[in-house]
Amino acid sequence: MMIPGVLKGQIVASRVEGVAPLLVHFEATCSADQFHHSLFRWNFGDEMSPLWGTDMKNQVFAEGPVTAHLFEQPGFYEVTLVKKNDDGWASFYTIEIYAYDPDIAHEGNLTVCINPANDTDFSESPSGSLHISTDSIKNITQYATPGHRILFKRGGVWSISSTLNWPQNSGPVVIGAYGTGVNPDPMGIYENNPQIIVNGGNFLPMDFKQNWTIMDITLLNPSQQNGSFGGAESFHHWLFLRVKVDGFDVPIGWSTWNDPQGNTHVDHMGIISCVFENAAVNVGYIGSERLMVMGSIFRNANESHVLRVWQCYKGVLAHNQISGSSLNTNTGRHALKFHGPSETQIATTEWSHLNKRTQYSVISDNVFGTSGPWPVMVAPQDDWSDERLSHIIFERNQYFSDFGNTSTLSLQPSVICSFNGTNLTIRNNIIDASAYGAYFTGILVKKNTVAPAPENVEIYHNTIYKYADPNGQIWNGIEVLDTCGAITIRNNLVEFPYVCAGHFSVHNLSPNTEYSNNVLNSTITFEDPDNADPLQRSFRLHQNSLSAIDMGYVVPSVHLDFDGNSRPLGNGYDIGAFEFIPPVSIENFNRTDNGILFPNPTSGMVYIKSEVSIQDLKIFDMTGKLMNQFTDTHQINLTQYPSGLYFVTWRTADGTISAQKLVISH
Repeated sequence: MMIPGVLKGQIVASRVEGVAPLLVHFEATCSADQFHHSLFRWNFGDEMSPLWGTDMKNQVFAEGPVTAHLFEQPGFYEVTLVKKNDDGWASFYTIEIYAYDPDIAHEGNLTVCINPANDTDFSESPSGSLHISTDSIKNITQYATPGHRILFKRGGVWSISSTLNWPQNSGPVVIGAYGTGVNPDPMGIYENNPQIIVNGGNFLPMDFKQNWTIMDITLLNPSQQNGSFGGAESFHHWLFLRVKVDGFDVPIGWSTWNDPQGNTHVDHMGIISCVFENAAVNVGYIGSERLMVMGSIFRNANESHVLRVWQCYKGVLAHNQISGSSLNTNTGRHALKFHGPSETQIATTEWSHLNKRTQYSVISDNVFGTSGPWPVMVAPQDDWSDERLSHIIFERNQYFSDFGNTSTLSLQPSVICSFNGTNLTIRNNIIDASAYGAYFTGILVKKNTVAPAPENVEIYHNTIYKYADPNGQIWNGIEVLDTCGAITIRNNLVEFPYVCAGHFSVHNLSPNTEYSNNVLNSTITFEDPDNADPLQRSFRLHQNSLSAIDMGYVVPSVHLDFDGNSRPLGNGYDIGAFEFIPPVSIENFNRTDNGILFPNPTSGMVYIKSEVSIQDLKIFDMTGKLMNQFTDTHQINLTQYPSGLYFVTWRTADGTISAQKLVISH
């Protein structure tokens, strides 16, 4: 049932206008209960958005009570939010965003174009821009004043040997690139982006700078020393876009040390479609209120964690790939260490004060890979820290123990995802730890010695898989170690193909845990669980998975499965991360009971003419491989897909499934 009309005022946007590329943080006005149990679907109205380079999913759409979107092209955009409660009622909300043309905002000598010394070819530079040929970046930092953008020429190489003195200001300031790009990778990072080799000091300390954008440049430090950015005082509203950083102690990182009376706490920090790799210590050391880390790659930390998040208030970590911790040490650090400020930091009036705990955040659609024995930690940083995480959603993430580079020194993964907090939702995740490890727990809930015990933790519809000979070892799909508050565990699918008496779907030591309909080693088969490429593995159910199909507990607050299909699709909820969908045979293609695709052939945009709203749509290649999927839309942008023949299926609100062949021709 739907409430008629479109309502305004229920979307909170961090800003409604600004110069492109414009990163906007969105949150839905909702209660704490709705944060976890309602379905939030966003359409950003930005059909020119590319696919995420990490998983080829569409940036136009998002799910969750908090999210973000980058409006890179100038124009007006109508953002739509559909909010559906577990009672079936839905509401629609809209807000308009305006992104200004950067060539107008930075016209004339507000744009400074930089070439290497003796290169006087500025033919591709914006009209009227200031032209400087130099090998010394310190000669051009003076131009980084409010309203200016500094563009380095693609193909150029610069180097620095000491920290640069960039002016302190409130922006906006843009540092980027100009000229024709060649050989873009899936992230959109060009092979010939400007390179800056940092042989000493920091490239750009962030202190006392607000509203800065760093985009389309490459920073190199093969010695894995010094810093790239860094900072601790009085900065907020930064965007890192398509930046590649290789080497350094910490390729991307900052901390906080702010006057608590000055209201200058780090806020609205965005990392979009970047690559950070090959760090001496951590690849990323970050934190913020309204933190937005999306579509980026973090990999290969020699000593410590890959990505450490020390604060995340109303933040979103989505569509990232994170792998390769402590490669040259035996410290066994994490792929993701997601914690928060201590209660001491919250309470103090000193410069170490932080206003917000880690709460009301979403971690979704990420791929986690190789690391030490505890790959993913959503918990206080250790057993002696009083850090109170609350209202976190962890969904549609994947872990593969053989994804990424592996340390030969560190202990093998044994406890994959660990949680310690209150009001946590853990749903529709895939955990595959087949490659390594003897002892094993897929999802662990535990308390430490000082923080409040976990409370109101919901663990639903996860798929946990480990294909290896247990040799008598104890393996747990889900484990609750301590006496905790209310914990609910339902509809999780645990598959250990080698049968052993020491296997458990749920190992529970708390009297306050409710659990049911969790399947272990029963009549289950998956599509392709053992593909050599972890990212090509499929844990979708085969039709003979009789112990999972229609066998789940009724959980109305889990509206979708891993693929974005509505739950339930059959006579009941299916167990695990996926709802079973009967295969569509080739003979059924071009069956259009409800709607038709046009134009066909197409060079990019495709529309579905249908009298009934489209719930979901899937695109398959000639081999039947799922290429992408969309929800709640009658139009899709396939510009980035290679020319060829594809199959498209869509399901309308009345349950009708239609299918059609589609030709893409560029």
